[in-house]
Amino acid sequence: MSIASLKQISLFSILDDQQLLIEIDSHITTTNFMAGEVIIRQGEDGDCLYMIQQGRVEVILEHPSTGTQRLAELTQGDYFGEIALLKVVKRTATVRALTDCHVLMLQRQHLQTVLEKCPALREQLEKTYTARAANHCL
Repeated sequence: MSIASLKQISLFSILDDQQLLIEIDSHITTTNFMAGEVIIRQGEDGDCLYMIQQGRVEVILEHPSTGTQRLAELTQGDYFGEIALLKVVKRTATVRALTDCHVLMLQRQHLQTVLEKCPALREQLEKTYTARAANHCL
């Protein structure tokens, strides 16, 4: 993947440090999900951050008594899975592909290294978490 492509992910758009972008890029893995496929499931352990390079996903909160509630739709440039990594909790929602998706992944240990080197990224992730929590989009 290119640095320009990485900067299209909203989280990394704030970075100007080329060396850090190169380091992040070296730890990115990619995968594809088919429409309808569950990417992460509420209640599972979280081990990586997901970034949408292509496609659309829906974020679903599963209630045992009332069923499912759709919280959000995310698309190219958006990311998810940060809450389980930041707060060291189980996944707080299920994310399912609405279309075929090409997704970038950054494992927990690599994300932590990047966050130590760039506090601005941690702040950005915390802002996202706060906004999603306020909108019940966990």
